[in-house]
Amino acid sequence: MPLIRIIGQTDILATYAQRREDSDAPGDRYRLYEIAGGAHADAAFYPYMPAVADLRKIGSAYPLLASWPFANQCEPEQTLARTPINTYALDAALVNLTRWIADGVPPPKAERIRIENPGTPQARIALDQYGNAVGGVRTPYLDVPIATYHTTSKGETFCPELAHTVPFDWARLNSLYGTPQNYRAKLAQSVDKLVRERWLTESDGRRIKAEAASVPASVITN
Repeated sequence: MPLIRIIGQTDILATYAQRREDSDAPGDRYRLYEIAGGAHADAAFYPYMPAVADLRKIGSAYPLLASWPFANQCEPEQTLARTPINTYALDAALVNLTRWIADGVPPPKAERIRIENPGTPQARIALDQYGNAVGGVRTPYLDVPIATYHTTSKGETFCPELAHTVPFDWARLNSLYGTPQNYRAKLAQSVDKLVRERWLTESDGRRIKAEAASVPASVITN
């Protein structure tokens, strides 16, 4: 049975030792997708989990939900990340996996997220000039960025597994794009490329374009 293993950026260093090559061999059809900018948990995760009250009724002591909202405060103070990086990457991966199983169409192979000093205590994710991960499964959010997507946060308990986003200031946005029209054009090019390469579904590509079209001009032009 074909297998696509999907790992968010938060967990790349912890799973580095289990990395392996992709394969199309009979009996070993395998892909590894490491999602650049993908957090261990984001806002899309919680609405589909059982309520704490229901878990208690069946005698479960599931620690993550039992401690939500967290008693301690992460740094910086934050809510769960809402940029749907994981959601869109998973949507495309599921479509690719379905085609692989049903029609024998191999999915694309992804570059791994780049790691500096791999296999050492100094290992860390390689970052671009915007503070975002290099390599991995890409989305327009990182390829045409308007923010830095941190996939871990300072603090106790679950904070290291939670993302936070730092939007670019006006000066950086203006230097990158100049006008909202330029930003939307570059975003559309990224979306179209990723749809062609099967890293985005067509429907999610349309959502991203619609989202960009609704962004007020003041976000880019101040």
